[in-house]
Amino acid sequence: MKKAIILDRDGVINEERGTYTWKIQDFKYKKGLWKLLKTATQKGYLLFSITNQSGIAKNIYSYDDFYKIRNKIYEDALANKTPIHEMLFCPHHPNVSKCICRKPASLLYEKIIHKYNINPEISFVIGDKERDLIPAKKLNMKTILIPSVNTKVYNADYVVENLEDII
Repeated sequence: MKKAIILDRDGVINEERGTYTWKIQDFKYKKGLWKLLKTATQKGYLLFSITNQSGIAKNIYSYDDFYKIRNKIYEDALANKTPIHEMLFCPHHPNVSKCICRKPASLLYEKIIHKYNINPEISFVIGDKERDLIPAKKLNMKTILIPSVNTKVYNADYVVENLEDII
């Protein structure tokens, strides 16, 4: 079985803006991201991202807008020799749809585990909110919290100030 790191997008891969990040010009990587991903890749971790994107359901931005940023992340990751194997997302709004893919539900995490033969017990989830860590705990994955504004320190295995602290 393989080991993995699953990252939330907004607040972990890119800077949290306090509003939706759907325009390329507003998208800014978090400091230390590429160094962390390079170290993880060298240590044999497969890289993934799972993100809630309710702005799609709210018609604030389109699937195409989301895909533009997702494709940019894929391309930049390859350019940095840190391939992200897959980025899964939930486009639903919590007040409109009772979907089973929106975090804190664990469906998207389970898809990655089964599709890529991941051993949860030697894998990590990095998030900036409680909802990122709940499914990881349910699946016996280790959790790393990078608190953002108004984040309660949830029952995380590790709490760090920034991505560089994880290395």
